Amino acid sequence: MATSENATGVLNDLIEINKDRIAGFEKAIADIKDENIDLK
Repeated sequence: MATSENATGVLNDLIEINKDRIAGFEKAIADIKDENIDLK
């Protein structure tokens, strides 16, 4: 049972990391200036 709980914790951490990355990329896209529009 402890292994299952540990695996669940690790998976939840990975999900949170991915959510943070998505938010970071969305912020980066929103902050791109017009002269660098080709980066979008």
